[in-house]
Amino acid sequence: MRLKRRLFLLTIILLCVMPAGGCKKNEGNSEQAQIVQETDNVGEKNNDVSTGEETPTPTLELTDNKEMFIYSINSDTMEKESITAMISSNEEITPDLIVEKVVDSLEDASFLVGIDAVATSGDIVIVSFEKDLAPVANVNKRIETEILDVVAQSLLDNLNDYTKVVFRVMGEAYQSAHRTFGIDQVYLEKSN
Repeated sequence: MRLKRRLFLLTIILLCVMPAGGCKKNEGNSEQAQIVQETDNVGEKNNDVSTGEETPTPTLELTDNKEMFIYSINSDTMEKESITAMISSNEEITPDLIVEKVVDSLEDASFLVGIDAVATSGDIVIVSFEKDLAPVANVNKRIETEILDVVAQSLLDNLNDYTKVVFRVMGEAYQSAHRTFGIDQVYLEKSN
């Protein structure tokens, strides 16, 4: 009985301490700890106090990450800002990945951006938006422009092989309540 009580207290203490250890800001260190649940092939197991069943021991595994600088919108000032997105070091930086990270950061700032497709043609990245979500719908002209800017600038700053960004809506010419672009009209071009 005493052993079960001690194991229970130890489990509670570990559950309280483990989340606090993961709250430190990663300053320049590109390694990040992740908890990985693995099957126990060494024979060491923990007993689940509540059910009495044996469970595998969680272990820490270090993964190597790298930084990618993208743009987002600050939810307080509603202006463009540069932020850092962490990606796996073995992950290739592609137009799709950049757009995904920008959309995630915009979602964190409460903007739901709908992406229909991301494609490339020569030195052009083509981003097609969904017609019922931002930046095409449900935002004013200023926010629409900021969203288009952060997507285009994030792409051009992170990709050397592409120099132009074209926006479309559902594969057709870009048209919203505030802006209209030709189907192949370049929104932003990298200056040499």
